[in-house]
Amino acid sequence: MALAPFGVLNDGHKGRLTGGIHTPMYEWPGTREEFATLISSWVAEVAESLWPAWSNDGWVGGANARMTEAARAELALAVDLYHGGGDNLGILAEVPEDVPVPPDGHPRTHKWHYEIEDALVHDRKYQFLILPPGEVPSFDFRASRTIGSNYLIYEPGFDITRFETLFWGRMRGLQPPIFDIKQHFQRPRPWTAATALGVKGFRWITADGITHTGVHPAILSGHCIQGILGGCSVLDALLDELKQTGQGLSGTQIRSLQKYMVDWGDRRVFAGVHYMTDNIASWTLARRLIPHLFRNKQQVENFAVQAIIHHSQVFKDIVRHFGEKVPDRSVLDPALQMLLRDFPEANPTS
Repeated sequence: MALAPFGVLNDGHKGRLTGGIHTPMYEWPGTREEFATLISSWVAEVAESLWPAWSNDGWVGGANARMTEAARAELALAVDLYHGGGDNLGILAEVPEDVPVPPDGHPRTHKWHYEIEDALVHDRKYQFLILPPGEVPSFDFRASRTIGSNYLIYEPGFDITRFETLFWGRMRGLQPPIFDIKQHFQRPRPWTAATALGVKGFRWITADGITHTGVHPAILSGHCIQGILGGCSVLDALLDELKQTGQGLSGTQIRSLQKYMVDWGDRRVFAGVHYMTDNIASWTLARRLIPHLFRNKQQVENFAVQAIIHHSQVFKDIVRHFGEKVPDRSVLDPALQMLLRDFPEANPTS
């Protein structure tokens, strides 16, 4: 059976369309034609290797021939790796690796971070941003004030207001036309596919009872590419400051930022709201865009590549497990092929 497309965007998300997949972001330094060439090449590879595009005539692209089998295998793998079976939270109940224990002594789980990154729901006493006069803010309040303030746990010594500004300040000008891309591919969310394909044990978690997580097509993962571009924005700004002050960045600071920026996308897979291959789409597009968007081009690209291949659990699992779906191991899974073309540094055979 062929999976049905996600369907039309609701009115709220239609307002986030930019005018088509060939519309460059605000900070694109080249011509519209140059951006169109880059995005067209990437879109064609996605439709061939990850997921077909949708048109009035149906699914289009080489991935159409194997979409059902590939989706079922990928969702079953996600169940095995992340979901824990039944009503268990699985990996969402775990604490992110190599992240400091917060000052209050209570480690926060992936689910805690996932909820903040989508819905800002953690300080139930004050779910608004203004504290009453004289009230001392709780740690949860400070760490869930905005989508991004949970970095306070990854690097407690960093001024969180400054981090939020650096992480989000350029995002609107850096991110590609995410919702136009989603509309182009019309990929149904994984819980829809898991139900249609009879994948047992699949579960998905919304950020809270009010936020409707994932009410638009799946590919690409906006959180995944925003995490990468936001982390790159922070590093780019710090590298500019380094030139002025000569004050270096510690290895711990670099690793904390790298871990945080990839955990954004990983947690969406852990929660069951994105496919692992949605992250492949986001990572590969990010790598193609980064050399055009940042002042410290080579340093930022190297930083992002190392973050993805060394700190993303989902990336490691894709490289480790996707080849198992192909009996002839000399022929790589098409999704894995696309990933390793953009990230040859992670090729296990090189």
